[in-house]
Amino acid sequence: MKKRLSKKNLSSILSNLNCIKKNSFDEKEIKEILIDIRDSGFVNKNSLLKEICHFIAHPDRDKGLFFKEIEMYDFQLKYALMKKESNTPFPIDKISKQEFDTLTKLIERYSFENKSGHQDISLIKYEDSNKYNKRHFLNVLKKMYKLNEGYYLLTDQQYIKERWDELSLILRFILSSITIKTDNVFTPDKLIEELYITLKESLNTYIVANIDNYINSIITNKNDIILCIVSLLQDVIFQLKKKEVTTHIVYENNALTYYYGCKVIGYKNSFLIPLLVIDNIHDNLGFNSIKIKDEFIPIFELIRKGDKLVVSNCENP
Repeated sequence: MKKRLSKKNLSSILSNLNCIKKNSFDEKEIKEILIDIRDSGFVNKNSLLKEICHFIAHPDRDKGLFFKEIEMYDFQLKYALMKKESNTPFPIDKISKQEFDTLTKLIERYSFENKSGHQDISLIKYEDSNKYNKRHFLNVLKKMYKLNEGYYLLTDQQYIKERWDELSLILRFILSSITIKTDNVFTPDKLIEELYITLKESLNTYIVANIDNYINSIITNKNDIILCIVSLLQDVIFQLKKKEVTTHIVYENNALTYYYGCKVIGYKNSFLIPLLVIDNIHDNLGFNSIKIKDEFIPIFELIRKGDKLVVSNCENP
């Protein structure tokens, strides 16, 4: 994509950066900046910033970085061997392209350095072999399946018992390694860094005078900017097939956390996974005043009162 800002978009960005510099901004100015830069070509297409920009433009999401994280947790919870109730059988002979891609990503993330702690003799023996590595796992998977009309089907390799047994072992390792993150998937500092770099490059391209006066205000006001972005994320709806996926914001111990929750068949409870966590948010913004009994924060907006941002309850103005 060609890198380009229209004169109107450039003027809008400078006006909103001036508000940030003067500490007179709220989420409306941040939203306008994200919309202005989204299709400019200056935002890296695989970045967290690009993802956030897409959220603002299209709140109903069925792709992107956040969505891929949700797909991976959903896959693990759906087929995990540790489930309390009856397992959903893994469709070993016919896997959808989406689930095959997810399985591949899980293998790429699997920690081969640490012992799994399995008690099964066959798993222990395989774990001690030279085949227990990422490259071999992926090679077996790719040799055993062939893509056909949106599904990966077992090839003739399925009739070789050794191959079949090895594939079964690999799946048992991956499907029993379910991990639920307790820390945030994406870091606020990464998002601010990407925003800073993107705006600096775009303004440099158009030879804007006193550029540092504008850009440095992003770093100075990073906490308030992140808060505004989290507020804007409240409209996001994740569209995952046959799953109830919701987002929640929790304020606890001076931290504001943006979670997604997924109800999975076979589990009695939903799982909450933190996507973004903002620490050291003291309650001068008023989050405690709008908390409800289950500790989720109702839909809110951040508005400016003097030189401070404060919380306004959208559900009960």
